[in-house]
Amino acid sequence: MKKIKRTVRRLTRTVTALFVTAALTSCGAPGDWEYDAELGTAQQATKGNLNNVQEECEDVLTVRLNAGWNMFSVNAEGDMRLDSILSSLDLQDGDFVASQMDGFAMYYDIDGYQGFFGSLETLEVGKGYKINLARAGELRLSSHHYRTVDPRETEIHLHDGWNWVGSTLSEALPLGRALAGFHASEGDIIKNDFADQRAIFRNGEWVGNVDTVGPGDAFKLQVRRGGCFTMGSAGSIDIPGNVLPTDDEDEPKEEKEELVTGQDKDADAVIKGDDPKTYAKVNIAR
Repeated sequence: MKKIKRTVRRLTRTVTALFVTAALTSCGAPGDWEYDAELGTAQQATKGNLNNVQEECEDVLTVRLNAGWNMFSVNAEGDMRLDSILSSLDLQDGDFVASQMDGFAMYYDIDGYQGFFGSLETLEVGKGYKINLARAGELRLSSHHYRTVDPRETEIHLHDGWNWVGSTLSEALPLGRALAGFHASEGDIIKNDFADQRAIFRNGEWVGNVDTVGPGDAFKLQVRRGGCFTMGSAGSIDIPGNVLPTDDEDEPKEEKEELVTGQDKDADAVIKGDDPKTYAKVNIAR
């Protein structure tokens, strides 16, 4: 009988160790867990205190994405492959991700193949992206694979005209403070059409309904002079570029965006609300 009890205890510890190893690998198993070799039963072990593991494996970024079109960004570095970053989403055949300059990719779930196919293979911190989803979900990045960047040391590069900008922040800041390092010009515009947010730089301040910039946020930013800056910082670096002429009106007469390839006079007409496959065909044909 004693031998049987000892054998059961050894098996219990083995099973518990395997359970904890799985929790450590998956990083962030539900509940508070902690392996204690002195615990005598599986029930005690699996309902102990894995607090340290939970803290080490917390999500460093969580972004809520709606069904349909969204703009998003990532503020952490690690495995930057598209499939890895979006692995927490319930992706469906036809879901679509687009960048401004680096191409696009579509998710396929047909004939035994699951994954993204297209020219966009990896994402970059500081850039904004558009995504069209059949189902709402949460984009989550775990500290097991990702580490947030320091926004004060992460430069965002801008060119004259429209830019898809991603947040590098780890906490939400008021718009003026988030863009304190950006030398805005009269008439510069920041917007996220999918969230009905828009602000214009007038008389030394941003005016509109873009109140804050937080982790995972992304916007389209129209600037009259290219440069680079860091979010949440008062410093910026100007890069010489073509200065756009100043109109008498508050806003530019014609908005232009550089979208995947070439210039579109009204890029939103191509992408917003359109079937992703139509969007792809339009841009591939160029």
